[in-house]
Amino acid sequence: MKRIALIVGALAMAVLPGVAGDAGQWNRVRRLHAGTRIAIDLSDQRRVEGRFARASEADLTYQASREFTVRRADIIRVSRRPRLSRTVRTLLGAAIGLGGGAIVNATLGARFANEGRDITAVTLGGGVAIGAGIGAITGSGYKIIYSTPPAVTALAAK
Repeated sequence: MKRIALIVGALAMAVLPGVAGDAGQWNRVRRLHAGTRIAIDLSDQRRVEGRFARASEADLTYQASREFTVRRADIIRVSRRPRLSRTVRTLLGAAIGLGGGAIVNATLGARFANEGRDITAVTLGGGVAIGAGIGAITGSGYKIIYSTPPAVTALAAK
């Protein structure tokens, strides 16, 4: 009997940090601004997308073609769209790459000009291309702001 009590106690202690983390993550959902684009993964393997309307301790409401409310117990994951679009990230990366290319041209350009070659187009164009490419491939997709702890998900499945 003592052994069973010890096992149950150990399991309870293993689950408690996950449940405590769940409350902190749910507060991130509740602090979202109305109109934020979100994606919700549900326990029945569906993924729904829409604009955040409001959240309470028990449910989340989002706007798609109309308002929908989802119980918190049915939510596996909530994600939001990144703050910067891919186009903005590409343009920002191109600008940073242009600055980097200008620095390389200022330092190495004098050496190559001394040899009779002008590398301005290569350094500036290459910097823009590399910066735009890095900006386009980084940070895309949804960012997870809430995820049900594995221990809670396993208990809910039983």
